[in-house]
Amino acid sequence: MNKLTYTYLDGLRNLNKSINRELTRDYVNKAKGVLSLIQSGQLDPDKKTNKDGRGFHKILGALCKNYGCYWSKNWDVVLDLNKTLAKHLHKCIDDDFCQIFPVTGKTGKSMQEQIDKFSIIQSDSAYPSSDILHYIHNFIKIEETKLKAALNRDIVDMKMDIYSSIKITILNQMASCYQQAAAVTGTGSMKIKQDLLISTVDNVKQDMFNKAKMEVLQRFNNLKLDIKSALEHELQEAIERSQSQTGKKTRMDVSREIEQLERLLDQLSD
Repeated sequence: MNKLTYTYLDGLRNLNKSINRELTRDYVNKAKGVLSLIQSGQLDPDKKTNKDGRGFHKILGALCKNYGCYWSKNWDVVLDLNKTLAKHLHKCIDDDFCQIFPVTGKTGKSMQEQIDKFSIIQSDSAYPSSDILHYIHNFIKIEETKLKAALNRDIVDMKMDIYSSIKITILNQMASCYQQAAAVTGTGSMKIKQDLLISTVDNVKQDMFNKAKMEVLQRFNNLKLDIKSALEHELQEAIERSQSQTGKKTRMDVSREIEQLERLLDQLSD
Protein backbone atom coordinates (compact mmCIF):
# COMPACT_ATOMS: atom_id res chain seq x y z
CA MET A 1 0.00 0.00 0.00
CA ASN A 2 2.92 2.35 0.62
CA LYS A 3 3.95 2.17 -3.04
CA LEU A 4 0.45 3.21 -4.08
CA THR A 5 0.45 6.07 -1.60
CA TYR A 6 3.84 7.38 -2.69
CA THR A 7 2.84 7.22 -6.36
CA TYR A 8 -0.26 9.30 -5.74
CA LEU A 9 1.61 11.79 -3.56
CA ASP A 10 4.14 12.26 -6.35
CA GLY A 11 1.25 12.87 -8.71
CA LEU A 12 -0.21 15.49 -6.39
CA ARG A 13 3.14 17.27 -6.12
CA ASN A 14 3.65 17.25 -9.87
CA LEU A 15 0.16 18.59 -10.53
CA ASN A 16 0.67 21.32 -7.97
CA LYS A 17 4.01 22.38 -9.50
CA SER A 18 2.56 22.32 -13.01
CA ILE A 19 -0.34 24.56 -12.09
CA ASN A 20 1.79 26.97 -10.05
CA ARG A 21 4.26 27.55 -12.90
CA GLU A 22 1.85 29.58 -15.00
CA LEU A 23 -1.11 30.17 -12.73
CA THR A 24 -2.40 33.53 -13.96
CA ARG A 25 -0.73 34.04 -17.34
CA ASP A 26 -2.98 35.31 -20.13
CA TYR A 27 -6.30 34.77 -18.32
CA VAL A 28 -7.67 38.24 -18.99
CA ASN A 29 -6.54 37.98 -22.61
CA LYS A 30 -8.45 34.70 -22.87
CA ALA A 31 -11.63 36.42 -21.73
CA LYS A 32 -11.09 39.32 -24.10
CA GLY A 33 -10.48 36.86 -26.91
CA VAL A 34 -13.88 35.24 -26.50
CA LEU A 35 -15.64 38.57 -26.32
CA SER A 36 -13.76 39.85 -29.35
CA LEU A 37 -14.69 36.71 -31.26
CA ILE A 38 -18.34 37.35 -30.55
CA GLN A 39 -18.03 40.98 -31.54
CA SER A 40 -16.25 40.28 -34.78
CA GLY A 41 -18.03 38.95 -37.86
CA GLN A 42 -15.76 35.90 -38.09
CA LEU A 43 -18.40 33.51 -36.80
CA ASP A 44 -20.65 34.12 -39.79
CA PRO A 45 -19.16 36.75 -42.13
CA ASP A 46 -21.89 36.28 -44.75
CA LYS A 47 -24.76 37.29 -42.46
CA LYS A 48 -23.02 40.46 -41.20
CA THR A 49 -24.82 40.17 -37.83
CA ASN A 50 -22.49 42.61 -35.93
CA LYS A 51 -23.12 45.23 -38.47
CA ASP A 52 -24.88 47.54 -36.05
CA GLY A 53 -23.97 45.87 -32.76
CA ARG A 54 -27.40 44.37 -32.16
CA GLY A 55 -26.23 40.84 -32.93
CA PHE A 56 -23.35 41.15 -30.48
CA HIS A 57 -25.66 42.61 -27.84
CA LYS A 58 -28.03 39.64 -28.19
CA ILE A 59 -25.23 37.07 -28.00
CA LEU A 60 -23.53 38.73 -25.05
CA GLY A 61 -26.83 38.94 -23.20
CA ALA A 62 -27.54 35.26 -23.81
CA LEU A 63 -24.02 34.33 -22.73
CA CYS A 64 -24.50 36.15 -19.41
CA LYS A 65 -27.95 34.63 -18.82
CA ASN A 66 -26.54 31.15 -19.48
CA TYR A 67 -23.64 31.65 -17.06
CA GLY A 68 -20.91 32.09 -19.62
CA CYS A 69 -22.14 29.77 -22.36
CA TYR A 70 -23.83 30.52 -25.69
CA TRP A 71 -24.79 28.06 -28.40
CA SER A 72 -25.90 29.22 -31.84
CA LYS A 73 -27.90 26.76 -33.94
CA ASN A 74 -27.33 28.86 -37.03
CA TRP A 75 -23.57 29.00 -36.57
CA ASP A 76 -23.31 25.51 -35.08
CA VAL A 77 -20.76 26.79 -32.58
CA VAL A 78 -20.56 26.95 -28.78
CA LEU A 79 -19.02 29.95 -27.08
CA ASP A 80 -18.03 29.03 -23.51
CA LEU A 81 -16.17 31.65 -21.51
CA ASN A 82 -15.69 29.28 -18.55
CA LYS A 83 -14.15 26.62 -20.80
CA THR A 84 -11.86 29.20 -22.36
CA LEU A 85 -10.70 30.39 -18.95
CA ALA A 86 -10.19 26.78 -17.82
CA LYS A 87 -8.18 25.90 -20.92
CA HIS A 88 -4.97 27.41 -19.64
CA LEU A 89 -5.12 25.49 -16.35
CA HIS A 90 -5.86 22.33 -18.30
CA LYS A 91 -2.81 22.97 -20.43
CA CYS A 92 -0.66 23.27 -17.30
CA ILE A 93 -1.71 19.89 -15.92
CA ASP A 94 -2.23 17.90 -19.13
CA ASP A 95 1.20 16.20 -19.18
CA ASP A 96 1.01 14.95 -15.60
CA PHE A 97 -2.70 14.22 -15.90
CA CYS A 98 -2.12 11.96 -18.91
CA GLN A 99 0.61 10.15 -17.01
CA ILE A 100 -1.74 9.41 -14.11
CA PHE A 101 -4.88 8.83 -16.21
CA PRO A 102 -3.72 7.58 -19.62
CA VAL A 103 -6.35 6.77 -22.23
CA THR A 104 -4.30 3.88 -23.59
CA GLY A 105 -0.93 2.28 -22.93
CA LYS A 106 1.27 2.23 -19.85
CA THR A 107 3.10 5.17 -18.33
CA GLY A 108 4.50 3.64 -15.17
CA LYS A 109 2.61 6.22 -13.12
CA SER A 110 -1.03 5.49 -13.90
CA MET A 111 -3.47 4.59 -11.16
CA GLN A 112 -4.76 1.62 -13.12
CA GLU A 113 -1.26 0.14 -13.45
CA GLN A 114 -0.57 0.45 -9.73
CA ILE A 115 -3.89 -1.16 -8.86
CA ASP A 116 -3.30 -4.00 -11.32
CA LYS A 117 0.13 -4.69 -9.79
CA PHE A 118 -1.25 -4.79 -6.27
CA SER A 119 -2.14 -8.16 -4.73
CA ILE A 120 -2.20 -9.65 -1.27
CA ILE A 121 -1.49 -13.04 -2.88
CA GLN A 122 2.24 -13.01 -3.46
CA SER A 123 2.41 -15.67 -6.17
CA ASP A 124 0.02 -16.75 -8.92
CA SER A 125 1.78 -20.04 -9.63
CA ALA A 126 2.87 -21.42 -6.26
CA TYR A 127 -0.26 -22.51 -4.43
CA PRO A 128 0.04 -24.08 -0.98
CA SER A 129 -0.29 -27.83 -0.73
CA SER A 130 -3.39 -27.62 1.46
CA ASP A 131 -6.64 -27.86 -0.52
CA ILE A 132 -8.30 -25.49 1.92
CA LEU A 133 -5.67 -22.81 1.47
CA HIS A 134 -5.76 -23.39 -2.27
CA TYR A 135 -9.44 -22.50 -2.38
CA ILE A 136 -8.91 -19.58 0.01
CA HIS A 137 -6.27 -18.17 -2.34
CA ASN A 138 -8.55 -18.67 -5.32
CA PHE A 139 -11.42 -16.96 -3.53
CA ILE A 140 -9.28 -13.96 -2.57
CA LYS A 141 -7.87 -13.67 -6.10
CA ILE A 142 -11.41 -13.61 -7.51
CA GLU A 143 -12.42 -10.94 -5.00
CA GLU A 144 -9.30 -8.95 -5.85
CA THR A 145 -10.05 -9.11 -9.56
CA LYS A 146 -13.65 -7.94 -9.06
CA LEU A 147 -12.53 -5.13 -6.79
CA LYS A 148 -9.80 -3.97 -9.20
CA ALA A 149 -12.27 -3.89 -12.08
CA ALA A 150 -14.70 -1.81 -10.02
CA LEU A 151 -11.94 0.57 -8.95
CA ASN A 152 -10.75 1.02 -12.52
CA ARG A 153 -14.30 1.91 -13.58
CA ASP A 154 -14.44 4.42 -10.72
CA ILE A 155 -11.14 5.92 -11.85
CA VAL A 156 -12.50 6.53 -15.36
CA ASP A 157 -15.51 8.35 -13.89
CA MET A 158 -13.42 10.35 -11.42
CA LYS A 159 -10.92 11.28 -14.12
CA MET A 160 -13.62 13.28 -15.90
CA ASP A 161 -14.89 14.63 -12.59
CA ILE A 162 -11.44 15.91 -11.62
CA TYR A 163 -10.72 17.40 -15.04
CA SER A 164 -14.09 19.16 -15.31
CA SER A 165 -13.85 20.55 -11.77
CA ILE A 166 -11.67 23.41 -13.06
CA LYS A 167 -14.41 24.70 -15.34
CA ILE A 168 -17.09 24.16 -12.67
CA THR A 169 -15.08 26.10 -10.08
CA ILE A 170 -14.57 28.98 -12.51
CA LEU A 171 -18.27 29.03 -13.34
CA ASN A 172 -19.16 29.19 -9.64
CA GLN A 173 -16.72 32.03 -9.08
CA MET A 174 -18.06 33.95 -12.07
CA ALA A 175 -21.76 33.24 -11.39
CA SER A 176 -22.54 36.49 -9.57
CA CYS A 177 -20.83 38.48 -12.31
CA TYR A 178 -22.93 36.74 -14.98
CA GLN A 179 -26.08 37.49 -13.01
CA GLN A 180 -25.10 41.12 -12.56
CA ALA A 181 -24.21 41.54 -16.24
CA ALA A 182 -27.43 39.86 -17.39
CA ALA A 183 -29.45 42.37 -15.36
CA VAL A 184 -27.89 45.41 -17.05
CA THR A 185 -30.25 47.04 -19.58
CA GLY A 186 -30.67 50.31 -21.41
CA THR A 187 -28.35 52.60 -23.30
CA GLY A 188 -24.73 51.53 -23.18
CA SER A 189 -25.55 48.20 -21.56
CA MET A 190 -23.49 46.21 -24.06
CA LYS A 191 -20.30 48.05 -23.13
CA ILE A 192 -21.11 47.81 -19.43
CA LYS A 193 -21.61 44.02 -19.69
CA GLN A 194 -18.36 43.57 -21.57
CA ASP A 195 -16.35 45.74 -19.18
CA LEU A 196 -17.91 44.01 -16.17
CA LEU A 197 -16.89 40.55 -17.40
CA ILE A 198 -13.33 41.58 -18.19
CA SER A 199 -12.80 43.54 -14.96
CA THR A 200 -14.23 40.70 -12.87
CA VAL A 201 -11.85 38.18 -14.42
CA ASP A 202 -8.99 40.60 -13.82
CA ASN A 203 -9.96 41.20 -10.17
CA VAL A 204 -10.69 37.63 -9.10
CA LYS A 205 -8.29 35.67 -11.32
CA GLN A 206 -5.75 34.89 -8.60
CA ASP A 207 -8.31 33.66 -6.08
CA MET A 208 -10.42 31.95 -8.74
CA PHE A 209 -7.60 29.91 -10.20
CA ASN A 210 -6.13 29.08 -6.81
CA LYS A 211 -9.52 27.66 -5.84
CA ALA A 212 -9.68 25.71 -9.10
CA LYS A 213 -6.21 24.32 -8.45
CA MET A 214 -7.06 23.31 -4.88
CA GLU A 215 -10.27 21.65 -6.05
CA VAL A 216 -8.31 19.50 -8.51
CA LEU A 217 -5.78 18.50 -5.86
CA GLN A 218 -8.48 17.80 -3.27
CA ARG A 219 -10.48 15.57 -5.61
CA PHE A 220 -7.33 13.76 -6.65
CA ASN A 221 -6.38 13.18 -3.03
CA ASN A 222 -9.92 11.97 -2.23
CA LEU A 223 -9.68 9.44 -5.06
CA LYS A 224 -6.38 8.18 -3.71
CA LEU A 225 -7.84 7.78 -0.21
CA ASP A 226 -10.97 6.07 -1.56
CA ILE A 227 -8.85 3.54 -3.47
CA LYS A 228 -6.66 2.83 -0.46
CA SER A 229 -9.70 2.43 1.79
CA ALA A 230 -11.47 0.12 -0.67
CA LEU A 231 -8.44 -2.14 -1.05
CA GLU A 232 -7.94 -2.37 2.69
CA HIS A 233 -11.53 -2.90 3.77
CA GLU A 234 -12.88 -5.00 0.90
CA LEU A 235 -9.95 -7.40 0.89
CA GLN A 236 -9.93 -7.64 4.67
CA GLU A 237 -13.60 -8.58 4.47
CA ALA A 238 -12.81 -11.20 1.82
CA ILE A 239 -10.12 -12.70 4.06
CA GLU A 240 -12.47 -12.81 7.03
CA ARG A 241 -15.22 -14.46 4.95
CA SER A 242 -12.83 -17.12 3.70
CA GLN A 243 -11.55 -17.77 7.22
CA SER A 244 -15.06 -18.09 8.58
CA GLN A 245 -15.84 -20.72 5.95
CA THR A 246 -12.74 -22.79 6.73
CA GLY A 247 -13.55 -22.64 10.43
CA LYS A 248 -16.76 -24.62 9.94
CA LYS A 249 -16.70 -28.36 10.54
CA THR A 250 -18.94 -29.05 7.54
CA ARG A 251 -18.00 -27.16 4.40
CA MET A 252 -19.98 -27.05 1.19
CA ASP A 253 -18.08 -28.75 -1.65
CA VAL A 254 -17.89 -26.24 -4.51
CA SER A 255 -15.07 -27.94 -6.41
CA ARG A 256 -17.36 -28.82 -9.33
CA GLU A 257 -18.57 -25.22 -9.62
CA ILE A 258 -14.98 -23.98 -9.51
CA GLU A 259 -13.95 -26.37 -12.28
CA GLN A 260 -16.88 -25.21 -14.41
CA LEU A 261 -15.95 -21.59 -13.84
CA GLU A 262 -12.31 -22.28 -14.74
CA ARG A 263 -13.39 -23.91 -18.00
CA LEU A 264 -15.57 -20.90 -18.84
CA LEU A 265 -12.69 -18.55 -18.13
CA ASP A 266 -10.39 -20.63 -20.31
CA GLN A 267 -12.90 -20.42 -23.17
CA LEU A 268 -13.12 -16.66 -22.83
CA SER A 269 -9.32 -16.30 -22.92
CA ASP A 270 -8.87 -18.47 -26.03
